[in-house]
Formats: sequence, C-alpha cells, structure tokens
Amino acid sequence: MTYCTGKDLATIKYKFGEGEDKVLVVEKENLPVQVAKEQIKKSSGIRTNFFERFEGREPGSYSFTVNAPSGVPEGVEVEIYLTSGTWDDYGRIGDYSTGYGIVKKYEGEPLLVGKGRTIQGSVTNVEPVSCYVRVSLDWRFENTCKLVVFHKNKVIYEETGDCPLNFQTTCDQDCPPRTLKCASSKYPGYCCLPCKSTANKIRNLGNKL
Repeated sequence: MTYCTGKDLATIKYKFGEGEDKVLVVEKENLPVQVAKEQIKKSSGIRTNFFERFEGREPGSYSFTVNAPSGVPEGVEVEIYLTSGTWDDYGRIGDYSTGYGIVKKYEGEPLLVGKGRTIQGSVTNVEPVSCYVRVSLDWRFENTCKLVVFHKNKVIYEETGDCPLNFQTTCDQDCPPRTLKCASSKYPGYCCLPCKSTANKIRNLGNKL
C-alpha cells in the first residue's frame, strides 16, 4: 500500500511480536512509500497430543475440538499436521477421514489436515460401548516477519523480527498513536517516542532517586 503522496514526511510506527514499539521517519525525497510485511521463515512446529474417551455411548458419531497450544502466537498463519492417530472405532480430523472400520490408525509422514487455531474431529461408535480418539498434531507457523519499505519499487529499509508484525503510517508532522512528540536537534526537528517504553524509563529513573 502507498502512503504520503505529496507529503514532506512519513512516520512508520511498527512492532515485532512482544517487543517494544519502534518508529521510522522517511523524508520527502523518498516519498511516497510503499510499506509491506512478509512472513519469511517456517518454524519446526509445536507438537501436541490429544486424547478423549467417550464412555458408555450409544452407536453414533461424536465430535471433539483440539485447540492450538499456548506457544503458537496470535496473528500468524498456522498449518496443522497429523503425525499419528488412533480411532476406536473410526472417525476423522480436519480434512482427513479414516474410512469405515473398527480401530483405525494413522502412521506415516506428517499429513496436512487443516489450518487455523482450532481443528474439529469426530469418532464414530459402532457398538454400544465406550470408544476413544488419540491423535498427535504438529502446529506449524511462520515465525519470522519482515518489514519492507519501498520507494519507486526500490527497497529503502527493511527489518526482521518475531511475528506478528503490526505497523501504522502517518504523514507530515503527526506522530502515530501511543507515541510522544519531542524536539530533536536532528532533521526534521522532532522525534516520536513510544509512550509505554518512555514512561517505563522515567519511572525507573524516579526509583533510583
């Protein structure tokens, strides 16, 4: 997306993962700018094991839900892989169906069965006794993000960090939300300081007095 056409300054406020807010000021000769974010590195994934028993159920199909583990960050694309599973009797998880038959197993290469932070599954009870499902899932996600700033399709700035990456762009003398405008001896004569980190520094100085 293009920002600050015909303006004198562009101020880009951005943040990687749980890090501190950062500010980039782009001067007139490099305006307008295009700002983009990319996910550039595949993580090895987080493995979870899920087990549920359906006691004393009548014959029929019973559903279950598996949620992403706490280590999977918000705001990133997640692929869910089935690494192994046992259904007593048979059933499905996400896009994968075991087919008909009592006691079905999956063993083999990790199989992509869905995307997102939750996945639905089912187990089908053939006889009026308890049945269960046991699956091992690998939650894979893009773990490294890149901020890229272009001018006339040429890269003028880039930086990488943990996902998710969020940014805001304002033009001319305005600072982005949740930043503090302050005087500076360097061009353009002011800077935009993140309010939260600035307040923490002031508080720490006060505690030392």
